[in-house]
Amino acid sequence: MITMIDADAKGVNDRVREFKEVCDARQMKFRYPDEAVAIVVPKRNIETWIHYLNGNSVNEQETYSKLDRERGCRTAVDNLIKICNSEAVKSDTPPALTAACDEYKQRIMPLRNLLP
Repeated sequence: MITMIDADAKGVNDRVREFKEVCDARQMKFRYPDEAVAIVVPKRNIETWIHYLNGNSVNEQETYSKLDRERGCRTAVDNLIKICNSEAVKSDTPPALTAACDEYKQRIMPLRNLLP
């Protein structure tokens, strides 16, 4: 399972902590270390990543405009797959995107390796 929430003006760790606090308040286990539950937090929002994945430079404080059509992110999705499947991300990759790729590699990829 992959869950996503924009960081907005908060930090990535702040948003992850919020998930944990909600689980704690409901007396639920947050997530087990080897559980295939990834939390990805675009900072500032998902448009930051789309803008970057479409070949533009970004910073995680600026707000980027939404796409006119949702299907306009296909190239960005293809580039996201390439980045997350690569051995190392480029130095200009937004830190929150790097963290999301790490979550994917640590929590989701091991599950894919179990499939026939």
